[in-house]
Amino acid sequence: MTKPVTLPAPWTEIVNAYGGRRSFAEKIGVSEITVYRWAHRKSKMSPATQREVIRLAKAKGLKIERL
Repeated sequence: MTKPVTLPAPWTEIVNAYGGRRSFAEKIGVSEITVYRWAHRKSKMSPATQREVIRLAKAKGLKIERL
């Protein structure tokens, strides 16, 4: 059995609001591993992508100001 992958806050709330990592990744047009890398700060998002992720979070009623 594989160990479940966890994401740090606020990423957990964001991806859960969209039904999981796969659904969220599809929504923004990237792979699941890219979402993982962003969440764990292994790669940087562009400023435009950061704004889009925050916009999507707010659209689901989440109070996210920074990632």
